[in-house]
Order: sequence, then structure tokens, then C-alpha cells
Amino acid sequence: MKKCSNCGAINNDEAKFCEECGNAEFTTVAQRECPHCHTLNDPESQFCESCGQSTGEVIQPGLVITEENDTPQAEVKSNEASRNQSSGVPKETSKKEARTKHTKMISAVVLLALIVGGYFAYNASAKSQPKSKVANHSSVVKRDKTKQSESKQSSTSSAVMQSEQREPTKLAFNKEKVNADLDQTITPLRGINSVYVSPVDSNETIVRNNHVQRSASAIKLYILVTAYAMDKEGLFNLDEKHTIESDEKVGGTGVIRELPDGTSLTYREILNDMITKSDNTGANIMIDALGGFTIINNKIKAIGTQNTKLQRKMMDTAALEDGIDNDTSVQDMGETLKKLYNHDLVSKTADDEMLAILANNQNHTKLPASLPSEAKVYNKTGEYGDYGVQNDAAIIANDKGAFVVVVLSQDGNEQQQISAMSQLGSALYRDILG
Repeated sequence: MKKCSNCGAINNDEAKFCEECGNAEFTTVAQRECPHCHTLNDPESQFCESCGQSTGEVIQPGLVITEENDTPQAEVKSNEASRNQSSGVPKETSKKEARTKHTKMISAVVLLALIVGGYFAYNASAKSQPKSKVANHSSVVKRDKTKQSESKQSSTSSAVMQSEQREPTKLAFNKEKVNADLDQTITPLRGINSVYVSPVDSNETIVRNNHVQRSASAIKLYILVTAYAMDKEGLFNLDEKHTIESDEKVGGTGVIRELPDGTSLTYREILNDMITKSDNTGANIMIDALGGFTIINNKIKAIGTQNTKLQRKMMDTAALEDGIDNDTSVQDMGETLKKLYNHDLVSKTADDEMLAILANNQNHTKLPASLPSEAKVYNKTGEYGDYGVQNDAAIIANDKGAFVVVVLSQDGNEQQQISAMSQLGSALYRDILG
């Protein structure tokens, strides 16, 4: 890894120029390997970004660490014996100790005789009891032995059992059924329509008509990812507060524009509104706070996208009139959501926080509209009626597993687009998770 000597950003070994500031001077830093899962982390990380455990030295189970002044038991006994010999203990005392030991031995013999006698008396009594009671006693003994056996087995195989419990059943992905669902719902729509469908636990994917399309508010997903990525790298602080100014407020969706001027919000709170309420003012605040289009687009490209680009702020109609818009594709959005769900995007902690935000999105009028109550949905929509744009990118899950579905629809009829997406979400849920 390379550390920029100008801004301190961590870059890949192959980097010629810093991804953040463009500086060409670096210092080499070694990555810290997690002793638990062996993931390579930033050198200053105290906890693994993959498993969350300490990156410090691991103490092996069962290893007993003794202090330097601990004395072995054999040496202690030897010292005690030596002290007794040199202390001049009178012989009379030794005789008393011998008599005491003799008395104890006699008591032990008597006690043993009483126990044996009681045992035979109990057996004689048991024979006179109804057989059903004896049988019940026997079954209790067997159950106790069974529990002991099970306890021993669980102690030796608990790791295997936990591993099996963590592994979900792999989803059956019937491409024939999925294609039939797409033919029935999305294919008849007018305009430009693209679709991505894939289980989160498989490389099997169906992609139709993948190419660059208008993202509308779906681009806010990438603003969210950039903020969490920069926070992880120490280049941005999500807990820092921002004061809302009147000239930042724009129209369209959202609630921040309705807050009094001078209201203070953390960037976490702004990001939450940007996703859950598709807040346009919040998105524009984040674009400026993160450093503008170039830095955000560099981060978007770094996560592996091909067709996604942020080129204008929300509600910038002048840019739209000049032909400048925000772009994405179903392949980009689908793969991004898949990485997010599998904790392969930023880090486990960051990915979980972003998923929690997406789970609270208030717009479920499209792909999730007809899903049953037990379905779990993480999604971000985008819509721009003037251009016939209706988009929805979603992770849909239940206790059987999860899949990603993205639909980008452009130059179409709003009512038909929304209806088709609702039907598709329901059909895919039935055929993949049903």
C-alpha cells in the first residue's frame, strides 16, 4: 500500500498518482493482517474491517500464561518438605498426626459400610414397587446419560454445527421462469427498458438491454456509498454537523428544505433523509461536502462501475437543458447492491449501516408494491416524469435467501411502468423465494 505524502490517503501499490489529490509522492506502508480471518487491513486499523475483531496478537485457547515469579508445584512441595525437616517438629506431634489419620480411615470404612447397606436395602425395596415406577426411574437415568453424551458431542462439534447454521440454503434460480416473468411484464413496455436479476449467493445473472440510462434519484445510492467509503478512509467525518443555509435549499422531494435556516444536522442524518425520503437538498449538500463531482466519480469508478457518472446536482434544470444528466446502468446498480448485501463494498460495519438506511426507504410503490408482509426490502428509486423515467433498484429477501432486481425505464408511460414493476417484483418473489 502507498500513503500520499500530501493528503495522507491510502492508495494501491500500482498507483502513480494519488486518487484524492493527484500528488505523485508516496510513502510505503505495510498492511496489517487480521490474525482471525487473515483479511488485509489498513496499517492503522485496530479492528478488522471484515470480521470486526481486534487485529492484535491472538492468545490461543487453553494457553495458561503464568507470571515470572510463579513457582512450579513440584518445587513448592519440595520446599515444604524441606521446611518440615528443618523446623524441628517434635515426634509427639507426628504420633498425634498418625492417630488422627487412623481415626479418619476407620470413619471412612464405617461410612462405606453404611452406603453399601443402604444400596442393598434400596434395591430390595425397589423390587416390591410396581414395574412402571422402576421403568420410569430407568428412563430418567437413560435420559440423563443421553444428555451427558449429547453435551460431550456438542463440545467437540460446536464449530461444525455453527458453520452449518450460518450457511444459507442456496437459491434455485430458474432462468426459464425468470425470463418468462420479464417477457410478461417489462418487454411490452414502450420506451427504453433494462433489467438485472441475480440471487445474492450466485454468479447466475439475467441482464437485458444493459446500457447507459438516466439515473434520476437512483444516483443517490452512489453518493451514500462514497460518503461511507471516505469516512472509513478517514477523509470524511459522518458525525460532523452541517448548518442548513437558505441558498442550499432546492425543490422536489425531501424535507430538509422545510427546516428553518440555521438548523444543524450531522451528515449521517442528511444521508438518511437523502435515501429514505429521496431528499434533493440533502443530496446537493453531500455533493459539496464530499468534494464535488470529480472525487465522487473517482469513488464510483473504484467500486467497479462502468456506466455510472454524477454530472449535475439535483433539480439543476439548466444542466438538463444542455443535455447534461446523471447516468447509470442496471448492471452497475445490480452489482453494487449485490456487493453491499454480501459485505464486499466498503466494510461490514459500513455496509450494514447503509443496508439499514435502504431498508427504511419510504418509496415502495414499484418493485416491492405487491410483496407479502414477510418480505424484507432494501431499495432506492428514481423518477423524473418529464423524461418518462421510472427506476427501482432493490434487494428482496426472506428467510430462504435474497435476490437483486433492478429496472430502469425511460421514455415510457408512468402508470404502465409502475404497474409492470409491481407485477415483476411479485412474480420474481414467487419464482425465486417462494
